Amino acid sequence: MKKLRFLIVGFSMLVCGAGEAFGESKVDFEITADFFSKYIWRGQNIADDPVFQSGFSASYRGLTAAIWGNLELTSINGNSGDFSELDYCLDYSGKVPGIKGVGYSIGAGYYTFPGTAIKDTTEVYAGLSFDLPLSPS
Repeated sequence: MKKLRFLIVGFSMLVCGAGEAFGESKVDFEITADFFSKYIWRGQNIADDPVFQSGFSASYRGLTAAIWGNLELTSINGNSGDFSELDYCLDYSGKVPGIKGVGYSIGAGYYTFPGTAIKDTTEVYAGLSFDLPLSPS
């Protein structure tokens, strides 16, 4: 838990300093805190008991860094009171220059599963978005 606190504080200082270094202090922060009756991940039932999921992200000029975690509230997976998943993500998004209505996003996520037998994994992605009428969200 001390590592997580240290990481969040260090991350916050880094992002806040980055805004000042570029002569602009407009850094957007988002904090999420959710309770769920169970943890479903990509259609799989990971925990059938209540969980607490929290996240923190900071964005500056299209660059977003985020930390997200799943905290076990029961001992169903043997991790009561501990994070069973911590994700670290970095994303860069923007509009394609010279092409109206087209955006892009590239990034990576590093997924860790402390206290479990699941191996850490990395995901890299890239995508395009289009401004269309009646676009589903």
